Amino acid sequence: MFSLNLGRFDRSFVIRMVRDFFLVLLAMIFLELAARLVITLYRFNFQEETATRVAAERLATDITSIMINSGGPVAARTIYPILKKNNADLGFAIAIQPAPVTVTSIESMFGFKPRGLQPDWAEGRHHEFTVKLRAETLCLKCHYQAKVGEVLGQVTVRNYWSSHLAHWLEEAQITTVFGMGDILLRTIVLFLLLKLRMEPLLILRTVVAQLAKAGADLSHRAPVNSDDEFGELAHDLNLLLERINHIFEDLGSVLAPKQRSGIKRATHYCPKNGCTRWRRCSLPFSMRSRTIPSWPNWNPERTKFCFL
Repeated sequence: MFSLNLGRFDRSFVIRMVRDFFLVLLAMIFLELAARLVITLYRFNFQEETATRVAAERLATDITSIMINSGGPVAARTIYPILKKNNADLGFAIAIQPAPVTVTSIESMFGFKPRGLQPDWAEGRHHEFTVKLRAETLCLKCHYQAKVGEVLGQVTVRNYWSSHLAHWLEEAQITTVFGMGDILLRTIVLFLLLKLRMEPLLILRTVVAQLAKAGADLSHRAPVNSDDEFGELAHDLNLLLERINHIFEDLGSVLAPKQRSGIKRATHYCPKNGCTRWRRCSLPFSMRSRTIPSWPNWNPERTKFCFL
């Protein structure tokens, strides 16, 4: 069994890979939010002005229909708050202001003073559009002091940038929460897949580390557990180690005899008096004997040799 304590990828490669993956997905979320903000700003600058005009015209048409077909000024007092809420949900602020002729006619006929919806504008960047409400023939039943075509009041619609920004912030919060959950789930899945698929590479890393610390011992081999690129890499590594072993064996068989003969050729008897200890000879090369003495009195334990 190979010890996988050396060079664990989950301490380096996998963690860095997962970290980079997490940061990339996080950056994508922020880029998406920034793109949505830019689109929201573009639409407000170039499209919401038209939307404000359309909303004002639609509101004027609704009020005219209410006055003519749904009970006139009495019903308007109940319906105006509903109109205000509905337009607020769409991002519009509205105001309905009766003209003096309307106030006088309704007050004298119905006994109350119509107030409409007075402006309660907030500060901030906005688009605004106003539509005049003009008297029709059927309107003269209640607005008896008015004439056909006379202005009975006006509706004003404002479209604030702050409402669009608040809507974007709400979407950003939802996107961030669900996006972070999705990122965490994807990151965990990626981590598990990398741990699973990188295990053969961990084993190869362990084998290489053992070879690096083993010196001349090249007996370690990588297990081949798959037929993919990692399996081919382990197989090629084992072949390389086998060839290196064969080269070492061939070199050993060739150099061993030469080393033994080289020792004999490089060994010379030194005739210097008292040369009975292991030390290099201090005599010049020309004065050294190149033949090993063979007389009977030669004692190899007391006579030493000079190695050139």
